[in-house]
Amino acid sequence: MGRHACCLRITPPIDRGGETNYATGVMQRIWLMLFCATTLLGRTVDLGGVWDFRYDPDSRGEAGAWYSSDAGPAWTRIQVPGSFDQALRNNVLYQGKAWYRTSFEVPPNSGVNVLLRFDGVAIRSKVWVNGTLAGEHLFPYTGFTLDVTALVRVGANRLVVLADNQLLKDAIPDTNCTGWWNYGGINRGVYLETVPEVYATDLAATTKRNADGGWELAIGATLRNAGAAGLGAAPTVLAAVLRDVAGRTVWTGDWTEMLAPGRAKTTGGGVVRNVETWSPQRPVLYRLTLTVGTEGASFQITAPVGFREIAV
Repeated sequence: MGRHACCLRITPPIDRGGETNYATGVMQRIWLMLFCATTLLGRTVDLGGVWDFRYDPDSRGEAGAWYSSDAGPAWTRIQVPGSFDQALRNNVLYQGKAWYRTSFEVPPNSGVNVLLRFDGVAIRSKVWVNGTLAGEHLFPYTGFTLDVTALVRVGANRLVVLADNQLLKDAIPDTNCTGWWNYGGINRGVYLETVPEVYATDLAATTKRNADGGWELAIGATLRNAGAAGLGAAPTVLAAVLRDVAGRTVWTGDWTEMLAPGRAKTTGGGVVRNVETWSPQRPVLYRLTLTVGTEGASFQITAPVGFREIAV
């Protein structure tokens, strides 16, 4: 917070050969000047560490409101992220429900929206914030993000997670799934994110080799505008920068969306040249940064990108 966006040149030279192209280029530059002058908002806090933990073999926790009280058996301590099968080693074959509890701080003026991001909880999960159910998720290896803006308060907040690794007959994975072990718990990272009114999630990219030997880079993300319903669409500048492992810029691009309150998909991209191909022997990855700029604020999100094409 309090930093300013540092903008590289991300627009092509203005084509003065036509008045339409010239006007378009001028407007792009005006928007980027405004965009570069805005404050870069957004803060991410890693909630990993030592949490409270207890097993729930009889599934009594929800009925007993363990998510909002100290009722039930004593809590022990456990490292997050990590599987409870491996972390405690006192019940390595356990299948069933287990509870996690921690607290986090929300400072004043932290941002318009407060999000909780989980990179993976096995297998089924429920999340409570200050005693209120914030959301549920299925599948152990897919991340999910919950908007908890309405549930948090300035100062201390309680976060409780229920993880259930019991295999079920009619589920994915089911009881017939073999060749692996259903390690349970908060197996991947947990993060508290504060974001401005307009921000992006689900940043991803695909790559495809073109006939000229370059790569077609296709970028996709979900844009979210937390403004009140009924407000008009806001001009939003998307600026993408691809960097190598040394931090050198290898590609840039930008586009503009008119974003109404709610959520919408956005796509962009272009041709990338002179990059290394990803392979198992040399798994070269690049870092894609997407900056979402509106009048007065901007937000950044990143994702790794590997250049490889598989054809059948």
